[in-house]
Amino acid sequence: MPLHHTLRSEEFQLAMSPDAGASRGIAMIGPLVVRTILGIKDVTRRVEARGSKTSPYGTRGDRLYVRETHRVSKVRRYTHVNVYTVEYRADGRKISAKIPVSDVKAIEQAERAAAHGQYRPPMFCARWASRVLLEVKSADLEPLHAITINEVRREGLGTDLWFNMPVEDPLEYFATGWTEINGGRGYPWDKNPTVWRVEYKVHAVRDMRPNYVGFTATA
Repeated sequence: MPLHHTLRSEEFQLAMSPDAGASRGIAMIGPLVVRTILGIKDVTRRVEARGSKTSPYGTRGDRLYVRETHRVSKVRRYTHVNVYTVEYRADGRKISAKIPVSDVKAIEQAERAAAHGQYRPPMFCARWASRVLLEVKSADLEPLHAITINEVRREGLGTDLWFNMPVEDPLEYFATGWTEINGGRGYPWDKNPTVWRVEYKVHAVRDMRPNYVGFTATA
């Protein structure tokens, strides 16, 4: 597990801002978010469906905020800020997200999420609701079948996602999971699609102590 130190909320806002390079989000299922936080996963592969050689995930040094299944379970309103409690389905952990009332767009998003009340899929996870900030180390095109057993482990799939038990054939496990996610979109394992191999490190993780508005960053 990487070492972390705690930073103030203001520093978090700066680290998460588009000006700091965090202009893109990337969706992950819950167990892989947890394995990313723990330092088990540091690579992801995504289909290149646009025929482009420009990475949609940025290049070295750019930042990605992680989108995951979450819900807004509590709201505290003050004169200048609203504080929203965000809970993550993957592990039940919670963070407090502070949004200035002057940020009308984010406030509207948060109020809709709070009114919904139920868990929402990653596509609805806005920047302010994210708890993990990644820093891209590289983003390169390659055929899907270039993946090795070691790379499967770096994808966080050396053990079963749901039971955390060793898998007999990591490559087959990856291939099956890949087709379950991407086969319906026309990119099953057997077609060997071109993918973006994105290597990253965890730049920051929000502090998940109750009622603490801040985050922790990798040293």
